[in-house]
Amino acid sequence: MIIYFFLFLFTSQIGADEAFSQSLDGYLQIAADNNPSLKARYQQYLSALERVPQLGALPDPQLTFGYFVSPVETRVGPQRARFSVQQMLPWFGTLDARRDAATREAQLRFEEFVQARNTLYFNIKQVYFRLNNIQQDMVLTQENIEIMESYERLATQKYENDLASMVDILRVQMQLRNERNKQLTLRKNLAAQQVVFNKLLNRAEDAEVVLPVEFSEKLIVADTASLRSQMLSENPALQILQAEAELLEEREKLAGLSSKPNLGVGLDYVIVGQRNDMEMPDNGQDVIMPMVSLSIPLFNGRKYEAARREVQIQREGNVAATEARENELISELSQATRDYEVALSQVRLFEEQIEATQQAISILNSAYESTSKNFEDVLEFQQKLLQYQMSLNEVVTQLQIARAKIEELTAVEIMDFDE
Repeated sequence: MIIYFFLFLFTSQIGADEAFSQSLDGYLQIAADNNPSLKARYQQYLSALERVPQLGALPDPQLTFGYFVSPVETRVGPQRARFSVQQMLPWFGTLDARRDAATREAQLRFEEFVQARNTLYFNIKQVYFRLNNIQQDMVLTQENIEIMESYERLATQKYENDLASMVDILRVQMQLRNERNKQLTLRKNLAAQQVVFNKLLNRAEDAEVVLPVEFSEKLIVADTASLRSQMLSENPALQILQAEAELLEEREKLAGLSSKPNLGVGLDYVIVGQRNDMEMPDNGQDVIMPMVSLSIPLFNGRKYEAARREVQIQREGNVAATEARENELISELSQATRDYEVALSQVRLFEEQIEATQQAISILNSAYESTSKNFEDVLEFQQKLLQYQMSLNEVVTQLQIARAKIEELTAVEIMDFDE
């Protein structure tokens, strides 16, 4: 199935689609640099990276020194002091397994960072589109106020020439009060949304948010099967579960290696004094003694077996969680594409309604100017036109939010699927 994404992308007067992209991309970059929650996630990833060399290193060697208060007499002389150095060696492959497990954990933290970043980007886009919606409504409301003021002047002129009644003036004045109150409400909503937007970027609440003033249309074609495939392979939530599965696999290896003995290699050096009571070969010669040790996990069999079973159970849970998350994501993608299609059909409906209403208004204006009749119909259709235009703004915003949701789910710009 092919979905046609008929996007209304807001553009500035000087840069069209490019200006829109630069504006939104610029805000996303600011958020990536400044958002404290995102910073915290990234620091967790960097911290996890530092564990890789730690867990992949050998334990520190042990150096001991002993002094014989009462020298031990031997055939070649009295023992005065002893130096010992020992290095413990984990079982073959243990260090690599620890290093791999630490690497997988760092990857898990990175995928968590990516998911947090994508969620943040979606939230920013959603508020940005809402801000655009409010701004467009403010522009339409101001235009409608100016039209109503022209109607008021026309009705007043006709009333002064006994061509209309006072009721016409009162009607248009009532509409003007409603529009001015609506404009005030929109300003307050815009200010509130700007606070939300700036806080996502970790900026001052009153920081200026530059918004485009127009929007243009762009047709994008996307294959829903490709979107689903992309989502199942790239969605950060699934990437987190995949990284967790790889981490659990390494931990299972470690659980098996933990039941293996540790090896130790060392060297003893004994300082021996000379015998003065007789002459003999090797008199006073120091002693060098290589050593090998082995730790035997004799009494912890149940402990190591329980550790392996624990990881196996976690891996089974990971498989179930992955299946459940895939089902949820498929449902979310289906809902997002459905929302897009519904909004798209509404866009076409409101475009047709706007065109028909504008034709009706043109006819009614001509009639009122010539006969002073049907002024109530003129005002009613003018309000219908405003409602349709604001409804069009709303469904365009829904289109953009649905697109942003699909991008969040698939972890890719829909533009990449152009055909």
